[in-house]
Amino acid sequence: MVQRLGGATPGTRAGFARLAPRVRRAAPPTGGSLRDMNSMGMQAFESNPDVVAAKRRFGDVASPVPTDRRTPSGQFIQTPEYVRAAYVAIAYLGLRVGEYLRLKDTDLLPATKQVRVPGSKTAASTAVLPVDDAMWEWVRRAVPSPLGYKWLHQHWYRARQAVGAGDVRLHDLRHLTAQALVNAGRSEASVQNTMRHATASMTRRYARQRDRGENAKTMAEVRLASA
Repeated sequence: MVQRLGGATPGTRAGFARLAPRVRRAAPPTGGSLRDMNSMGMQAFESNPDVVAAKRRFGDVASPVPTDRRTPSGQFIQTPEYVRAAYVAIAYLGLRVGEYLRLKDTDLLPATKQVRVPGSKTAASTAVLPVDDAMWEWVRRAVPSPLGYKWLHQHWYRARQAVGAGDVRLHDLRHLTAQALVNAGRSEASVQNTMRHATASMTRRYARQRDRGENAKTMAEVRLASA
């Protein structure tokens, strides 16, 4: 599933360009003292007991994401290994960031390979989502979140800067899920159910984006054929 999320189809690329607003880049260090402070801060963070425990909990696990840095989900491999499962789970389940951060150990249902999502917007956003066997270990390692909101975003910011994708917000992983499912040919009703959209029109926008991408590709082929 996550492998499929890495597909850089015209619809996916256009969707990211449309859905992700510009973010202000962090100002570069201007002096040695600032660099030293940043280094000291990272050392303190890395030695934090919670972070050390998170590293032990995540350990080494085979990555289900592509290694092509040019794809949106190629950013996963730029995140620290001990927190990478968090980003994989958000994208795989199509979660809002707030929903992911609210997940607890008790929301994991290992007997049936399901995750109980508490929801964060409407009553309809509360659901029990199935997890494929191949992805269960990633989801299990991601819940509960090893980091809070601030550092979850900070590591994602650094990852997207590393691959030159400064526009892609953490929330766009949810958009990527919906776009990938639509691009793969899943029905509107099934995508709406997985994404827990309140209305069909919310899901339909991804189909429109896919169609624009496919039309652009078709016209390019027609143009090349007649050139």
